[in-house]
Amino acid sequence: MNKRGQGLPINVIIIAAISLLVLIILIALVQTRTTFFSKGVKEVSEAKCEKPYQVKPIGDCQEVIYGAFANVGTSEVCCKQ
Repeated sequence: MNKRGQGLPINVIIIAAISLLVLIILIALVQTRTTFFSKGVKEVSEAKCEKPYQVKPIGDCQEVIYGAFANVGTSEVCCKQ
């Protein structure tokens, strides 16, 4: 009687190892890009109207700087001096 061992062929093991490596690399890339994106969003959300610009009431400004600034209220705008 000729008995052969039951198990996974070496090809399946190699393909599984390569797939696992590719998955780990993809997860690392996505995590890195997510970190850069969240850092950029944080910088934009914390932007302030600073020199050479000034915070003024809505009607008192000739050149408005548009954007969402942390130190500008609802009835104020960021203006060029």
